[in-house]
Amino acid sequence: TPAKYLFSFPATTLKCAGAPQKIMWILEDTLRQEGSKARESANITFLTPGGAMFGVKHYSDKLEKMRVEKGVNAEFNHKLVSIDVPNKMATFMNLKNNTPIQKSYDMLHVAPHMSAPKFLRNSPIVDSNGWVDVCKTTMQSTKYNNIFALGDCTNTPNSKTAAAVTSQAPVVVHNIERSIDGVPLDGGYTGYASCPLVIAKNQVLLAEFGYGGKLAETFDRKNGKWPWKYIGTEGYLQQRFFFVLKETVFPYVYWNLWTKGWWYGTNGTLKPNVKVQDKVSA
Repeated sequence: TPAKYLFSFPATTLKCAGAPQKIMWILEDTLRQEGSKARESANITFLTPGGAMFGVKHYSDKLEKMRVEKGVNAEFNHKLVSIDVPNKMATFMNLKNNTPIQKSYDMLHVAPHMSAPKFLRNSPIVDSNGWVDVCKTTMQSTKYNNIFALGDCTNTPNSKTAAAVTSQAPVVVHNIERSIDGVPLDGGYTGYASCPLVIAKNQVLLAEFGYGGKLAETFDRKNGKWPWKYIGTEGYLQQRFFFVLKETVFPYVYWNLWTKGWWYGTNGTLKPNVKVQDKVSA
């Protein structure tokens, strides 16, 4: 009987929406490299409260195609509600008909529920879900004009990633300076986020998008940034290149440039122009 590997996605917003399935693809690729017998001995299932593999259709379609080709099961609209560890039994709620379903497992990978820190959840600056309530463009608090927020604690409707806070930081700095000067805020965050989604031991699907799932691909040959657009986004070589970025370049940038305020994401070391055409707040 094949071993049962279950990978769950939480019912809350979370840090890096691709993380719960990255480890799943690494496992699948590792077993496949060990031979057909090893891969056939594993029954891999991805369970998510959502209705698709990813929140942005462009990437979800690619992941769905890959899932089918690699023989990975998926059960959508399924929320993990409890775990019986001694008996290796997980209970999921089918969100379509509110029916509990028990699934036995040999290995269960759980992405935990996530929230803002307690001191924020209990403060007057959050929304009903416990996230700091801000204007999604200016990053200014909707409750107090002298408060700005950025990063995972906010309720901006974007994916919570390091790339997102990297794009938010210059906007916040710019708008704080405008606020101090007593002039209208004109810095705007576009919702940009990036998820280097590992799909094999040495390959990455690089997802880049803004608010509403609008694609914002740095390496896209038609709409990407010069000169990076000449690399392209499709193909094995591109996926290998993106893996090198994730494995080698991004960690170096993080520790040596980003944490020191010398890195602006897709702009590299060049400070971006964050002004929007129309003033977005008074």
